[in-house]
Amino acid sequence: MNFGECPYDDCNEMLWIEIPDHSGKWFPMLCPKCHRKVWYFVSRIDPKAWTEADFLKKFTVNEFTKTIKAIA
Repeated sequence: MNFGECPYDDCNEMLWIEIPDHSGKWFPMLCPKCHRKVWYFVSRIDPKAWTEADFLKKFTVNEFTKTIKAIA
C-alpha cells in the first residue's frame, strides 16, 4: 500500500493507494477532500504524487494511445 498527503499545499488529506500486481503505474485520482486531480505513481520503492499542473509540466498524456511520456 502507498500512502501520503495530497500534493496540493492547501490540502492535508491522506491518500492511500493499493499497489497493483505490477507496480510502476501512473494514474489520476481525485483527492477525496479537495476534489482536485492528483497524478500518482504507484511504486514499491519510490511512489510519487503530483498536482495536475505540476505533472503536466513534466509529462505529456496521450489519452488516445494511453501513454505517458516525459517532456524532454
